[in-house]
Amino acid sequence: MPYWFPSLRFHRPAREAGCSQIDLAPQELGSLKGQKEGLGSEQETEQGQQETEQGQAGNALVEFVALAGLLMVPTIYFLLSVFALQNAAFAASSAGAQTLQVLAQLPEEQRSQELASSLAILAASDYGIEGQQVQAQLICPTSCAQGENLVLLVTVSVELPLVPWPGAPTFAQMTSRSVSWAGAYS
Repeated sequence: MPYWFPSLRFHRPAREAGCSQIDLAPQELGSLKGQKEGLGSEQETEQGQQETEQGQAGNALVEFVALAGLLMVPTIYFLLSVFALQNAAFAASSAGAQTLQVLAQLPEEQRSQELASSLAILAASDYGIEGQQVQAQLICPTSCAQGENLVLLVTVSVELPLVPWPGAPTFAQMTSRSVSWAGAYS
């Protein structure tokens, strides 16, 4: 919709026309000097822009740092949690395999639940897992005799990362199941 200004040559605003300035006839300039409603002088416009720029100085840096902090801290904590889960999975798998290899080589009278637990704790300590986080359960379907099947379940509890007090809450448990068929490790 066109706008009509009686003292201007254009029938639409200068921004819509693609012009940066409005051309006025010399006789029309005199009539516009008295009309300052809605049109500020060029000096007033420049002062307003300078005040706006000065009021905004430095805000982008503060906003960027705040946004980076709000987004990066949870992301890093999530990644640390995933790394703790993977470490516990490796520890459980390795502890189960190594403990079962040792138990498969021992005679029947030396195989026990206590030995399985201590061997699993020793193997999991290579991954930085503390002893109270590891549980091992030796299962012998019939007997733990030489040549019988051995099943070992190793469970590693995963604590929340960066929690400084002992006995921090756990948020997952990783369990590994290892089987020895007829004395041969698999």
